[in-house]
Amino acid sequence: MDPRLKKSLLIATLVVIVVIFVWAVASFFIRFSGQNKNVSGNVATTETAPQPADSADTQTGTETVGQPAGLQVDEQGYTRQLAGIVVERFGTYSNHASGQNIEDIEPFLSIRGKRWAVQYTPTEAASTQGEYSGVTTKVASSEFSEWIPGVRAVVLVHAHRAFQNSSGETGTQLQDMEVVIKKTDGQWLVDEIRFVKS
Repeated sequence: MDPRLKKSLLIATLVVIVVIFVWAVASFFIRFSGQNKNVSGNVATTETAPQPADSADTQTGTETVGQPAGLQVDEQGYTRQLAGIVVERFGTYSNHASGQNIEDIEPFLSIRGKRWAVQYTPTEAASTQGEYSGVTTKVASSEFSEWIPGVRAVVLVHAHRAFQNSSGETGTQLQDMEVVIKKTDGQWLVDEIRFVKS
């Protein structure tokens, strides 16, 4: 091959690579620079999330899971994520786990939410006695039913639930749940989970 043609081909290839690289970097910055905008195009409100001085929960003696200290937190994003985490963990259980799913979400619950969870645990255990049976819950999407900045959020979570037992029987179900989240002492905590009839 002619050396001049080879050199021209190499330069053209390098130019194409540089253009693709610049386009990728620009796309990345454009895409993620609008992350803090809500639907109307206004900048979403953020605030510094406080961290409790004492990381032990005085009501239960367990470690408190809170929002990161000193970071700017998108409260709407945080509450939607919290609702999804709690629904997946709450809705994933087996009769061999002895209410472990309830224990796992306890740090995310308000005092009212903890009272509800304690009352729910025996119901779950009673309904799954005998052979193994389990449910796995995965969030498909979520949306706000109510949003009062810094006070209260109600998140409607759409979830897929898969059932399985030791006999090999399986099934799936779509389930909607409303998660009521309230801001208490500077932390967003789940106050209630309600199953929504389809």
